[in-house]
Order: sequence, then C-alpha cells, then structure tokens
Amino acid sequence: MRFKCTFCSFINEQDDSFRGYKIACPSCGKTIMVPINRFENSCVIGDFLLEEKIGEGSIGAVYRAEQLSLERIVALKILYPEYTNSKGISDFLNEARAAAKLSHPNLVQALAVGEENGTCYMAMTYIKGETVKAKIKRDGKVLVDEALHIVQQVAEALYYAWDEAKIIHRDVKPDNIMLTEDGVVKLTDLGLAMHQKDWRENMEISGSPSYMSPEQFAGEKLDTRSDIYSLGITLYQMLSGELPFDGETLRTVAAQHFEQEPPPLGKLNRQIPANVSNMVRKMMAKLPEERYSSMEDLLKTIWTIRQKTAPDKDMVPDVHTISINRLDYTIQSAAAKEKKAVTQKYSSELKEKTHRIYKSLIIAVPVFILILLLFLIYLKKSSATISKYRKNVEAFKVQSERPDLSKDALENVGMQLMKQFEKSTSPEIMHLHALVRLYLAEAENRKLLEETKNSELARKRLEKQISSLKKELDSSANKKASTAVSAAVLTEKNKKESADTSKILAENKALTAKINELNASLKKLSGDYEAAWKKDINLRLYSMIGFYYFKDAAAMVEREAARKSPKYKTWFWDKFQLIEHMEKIYSLFNESSSKPSGISIGDEGKLIMIDNGEIHYKDNYGNLKIAKWDEISPDCLFNIARKNIENIPDADLKAEIGILRGMIGYALKQYPLKNKNTEELCNTVYAQTLDRLKGFVLVDKKKNAAKIISTILKQLEDARDFDKYKAELRAILPEEE
Repeated sequence: MRFKCTFCSFINEQDDSFRGYKIACPSCGKTIMVPINRFENSCVIGDFLLEEKIGEGSIGAVYRAEQLSLERIVALKILYPEYTNSKGISDFLNEARAAAKLSHPNLVQALAVGEENGTCYMAMTYIKGETVKAKIKRDGKVLVDEALHIVQQVAEALYYAWDEAKIIHRDVKPDNIMLTEDGVVKLTDLGLAMHQKDWRENMEISGSPSYMSPEQFAGEKLDTRSDIYSLGITLYQMLSGELPFDGETLRTVAAQHFEQEPPPLGKLNRQIPANVSNMVRKMMAKLPEERYSSMEDLLKTIWTIRQKTAPDKDMVPDVHTISINRLDYTIQSAAAKEKKAVTQKYSSELKEKTHRIYKSLIIAVPVFILILLLFLIYLKKSSATISKYRKNVEAFKVQSERPDLSKDALENVGMQLMKQFEKSTSPEIMHLHALVRLYLAEAENRKLLEETKNSELARKRLEKQISSLKKELDSSANKKASTAVSAAVLTEKNKKESADTSKILAENKALTAKINELNASLKKLSGDYEAAWKKDINLRLYSMIGFYYFKDAAAMVEREAARKSPKYKTWFWDKFQLIEHMEKIYSLFNESSSKPSGISIGDEGKLIMIDNGEIHYKDNYGNLKIAKWDEISPDCLFNIARKNIENIPDADLKAEIGILRGMIGYALKQYPLKNKNTEELCNTVYAQTLDRLKGFVLVDKKKNAAKIISTILKQLEDARDFDKYKAELRAILPEEE
C-alpha cells in the first residue's frame, strides 16, 4: 500500500499488515497513521493520489484525484472488488482502453487505464458542473426544449462512439450525463462500454436496472438501439420528473421492462407536445426493431421537433453539429443555406420511404386477403369437425348412462371416439376429450356405487341367514339337553333314542360349520365393501385434485366421513390433511411472490419470482425465462416448495407434488411415506390405469400398447414395488420383451 505523508507529502509504501497502525515517516520522522484501506484520502493508486470520493456507479466508485506525474486533477474510477476477478479485470481493461481512443466534445475523455495489485482504475477528465440527476432533483422537471437539447448532444456522443468503433455505452442514465459550468453536455462513465464484436453468450449482464433495455436484461447481443432505449428512459425522467418503471425489486423492474407500458407522458404533463411523447414512446419500444433504427434517425427526429419547440429555431444545432452552449446556442457552425439543404434532403428521404411503403402495401394487401380467406376456410372446416365430435360426445354421454352396458364395452367406445381426433391439439377438441374421460369416470363411479349397494344387500341377507342358523343351533342344543335328562331317568329309552341323539349332534356340527363359513363370507364381503367405497372416494378425490377443486374435495370427504363408522375417523382425517397439503402447494405456485427468489432449480437455473402460475427464472446463461409451473420438473418444484413449506417430510412432499402434477409414477417412487393414505391413493389410480390399459389393448389391437407400457414402466423406475408393477403391466402383453 502507498500513501502520502500529511506533513511532508512524501509517498510512503508499507506492507498491508501495517494497516491502521502508527509509523514514523522515513522522510520527516513525524508519526503518521497507515490508512485502514487503500481507497482512503491520501492513498496512491498507480500515478494517482486520491483526494475525495465524488460518486458511485454500477461497477465502481469515482474519486477526485491528482495525477502526480502531470500535476493535474482527474476523475478516477476504481472497479469494485467483486468485479476484480480475472475475467472482470480483462473485460474492464479491454473496454476502457477502447473507450480511451474516443475523442468527442460530448464525451468525457478517458486519459489513462491500468491495474495495480488487483485494483482496476480508469482516469477521466475532471468535470466541474452538475449531473442531470442533480438538476432533476433540484428542479423537479426539465423544460421540454432544454431536455431535447441535452438528449440531442448525448445522442451525438453515442452516434460518434457507434459510428467510429461500434461501441455501446450500456449505462446511459441521468447520473452519467454532466452539464458543465460552461454549458457543455458531457456523457461520462465509459467503464461499461463495450465493442459489439466482444459480445459473448456467457458474459456478465451489466448496467443500471431502471434504464436497461429488455435485450440487455436477457443477455442478448446489443447494438446502438439498446442505448436509444436507455436514452428514452432518461428523457422520460427529465420531462416527467419520475421513472417509467419503479418496481421495488430487481425482478419487478425487469418484468416491467419486458411486459408493462409506461404511463403516457401527455397524461403526466399536458405541456409536453404529442410529437415529443410519441418520439419517447418509440425510443422505449420493447422490441429493438420497433425503435429508431439508428442514432442518425433519432437525431433527425429531434432536430425536426425542435424547429417548433426551440425559442429560436435558427439556434438549433444541425445533425452532427456540436453546440457548446446550454440555452443561448450562440455557436452555430452550419449556414442557413446548409440547413435548408438538410431539410430538403430529409423531406426527400421521407417521400421516398412513403413511396416504398405504398409499393409494399400493393403487394402485401392481396397476400393478406388470400391468407385471410385460407384461414376462414380452415376455421369453417375445423368448426364442422368440432361440431361433429361434439355430437358424438353428447351421444356417448347418453350411452354412458345406460346401466346395461359393461365397463369394458363403454371404455372401448370412449377410446374409439377419442382415437378419431387424437392428433388434434385445438382447445375445443382437448375440452371434448376431457368430457369423454369425465363421462367414463362418472359411469365407473355409478357402477362402483351399484356394486357397493348390492354388496350391502348381500351382507344383510347373510346376517339374516346367520341369525336363523343360530336359532336352529339353540333349538338343537335344547333338544340335546332334554335328551340328556331323559337318558338319566329313562336309561332304556335313551338306548333306543341314542341313534337320534347322534343324528342331532351331527346336525349341530354341520350347522356350526355353516355359520363359520357364513361369518368368513360376511368378513370378506365387508372387506370388499370397504375396499370398494375407499376406491370410489380415492378416485373422486384424485379427479377433484386434478382440476384443483380443493374445497369441493374437502366437502366430499366430509360428507362421506359422516356416513361411515367412527372407526374410519383417522382414515378420513388423513384425507383432509392431504387436501390441505395439496392446496398449500398449489397456492405457492399460483400466487405472486418474490419470497423464494434465488433458489436453485436444478438444470433450469435460479428462481427469480413466482407470478400467478408462472415461474420467472434466470437460466445458466443469464437469460430471463418464464415457464408455467406445471412445465417445470417435479424435482425443481420440490426444491422451491421445500424452502417455503414446513412440517411435511421430504418423501411425502415429493409424492404430493407428483399427485398434483398427475405424475403417479413419480409419486410412487417416494418412500417411506408418513401419510399411508398418499400411497393408497396412488395405488388406486395405478390400478384404474391398469384396467383402462387392458381395454385400450383390446381396442388398439396392441399396436401402441407396448410403447405405452414402456413409458409407464420408465415413470415407475426406482419405485418400491417396481417388480410387481412390471409383472402386472407385462402380463397384458405376455409376448412383449
């Protein structure tokens, strides 16, 4: 570390271990304090003595400093430590050296650039004056023509940088625009400037978020139109006194740049002419191709507007003419005759462009009409197809309500119906597909309820038979007792009736066996009845969860719990808990929140925010991406949910995410599960899938069945009972490998 002695101005050099300690100056012998950090006043970096910190930028701080070798005051920008990795240093030095080659009256001249012990710095001309940001803060707003004059000179500087070296500034904002004491507009801070040819896909996204273009956020290749966007934001702020996008977080601001239109300037300040408001709106267009194609076009538009906004139009600088005065415009290098020539040239170009537009329209209109006709024909054909399918679906609904049709026959009809339109992806066809599946599920539920009712009747009949047999048994026992008494009194008669007693005992034994058999049948029937109504509830619950009808699902479970014995209270309570968990997970992914920001979502990248079912994230290349929550892998969803949902074990949380996504195979892989009802629900749905697949094999004649079975097995890999699932599925097609 090097620093200046406060007594004799001698430049001391000490090891970093002496920071904050007192030492004796080798030159004057006075006791001096070694600075704690190397950026304090009186520290020396390269050829520059730091005097005072005067500002901060997006990637570094700016100090007023003295260049020791030339004894002049400069502005020294020092790169922040977090950017001083090998890549950051290399980029900074390359870009700063390129900027140092530029020389323009409206650019702050870069004087030197270097690196010392990992500290990167760039020296620039020291400007006495104020920033546009300070002017806005002081005055609230900037007068229309004065704002246009400032922007015109900044655009000249940006035009020169692009035309001369294809350099993009990347950080145009009021903080980086200086108004000197002499009235000259200066664009500062070329620390982020870059050659377009140096763009790389993996380079850092740099800039000030409030002024960055959408393509700059996305990490796309930039050109001068990105600087036009930032300049448009700056002009908007000068005229209105406020930023167009003022989100509280980086994610909100980024989303506004991509999706939100700013309030029109005319509504914020009625004194702003319509052509000025339109120009700013075009500068701030979301897509680069919708902005001005070049700084040249923008400068011409500004010059044209200022012919009416300026107090004296003869004092407006021509395009590519430099003005060094802020308001009186005393220096004008172009003669009146040259101005007229420029105006005529611009008018001629405008007429030529209009002529080209008319020619394009002559060709484009017939083509558009032809496309429109083809589209109408397609719509008519598509409408007829949908109408036909709708009628077939309505007829199928009637069929599904017939009690005489078997389950397999009904599924065959439904599969054949959907197969006719399986290649269509239109929303109407997909809706009709869903109706067919719904009618199939309703028919199956009705049959289950009917079977349940029949099972209940059979159980009651068996109970009556058992009661009758018990009465017979009691009667036989009485006969036996009576026989025993008679045998004690009348021995002779007993001997004669011994054969009858043996017969009665045999009958009693047979009746007892019959009662045991009936009890076993009753127990099996009760078990089948319990399995049937549990299956019905599980399938209805899964269907309601699939449509996110959580309140309806809870009401259904509550109704069923009231009808059943209290011994099933725990089973129904687990169902309520499962519904509560599902609703909590669904709400997490379908409400707006930036709470989970920064969570890694695997190969996808890092989460930025969740907004009404959309996952905003930054991919591994730094690009902003948006995807529906149900398009993200379940493991990524688990990473997000785990950070936000407590008191659910990992395996249960993963299984519940799988059920919510309709990915039963993924859910069955999770083990052990604390809530056994979750596994029971998955197995019930799997069993129904197996039944339907058997029907599909019959309809499809095994053409695609092997492929479907392979897909299901892949989903079930690593499941605890995978061997059982594999055997059951392969049994459908025994000849398949």
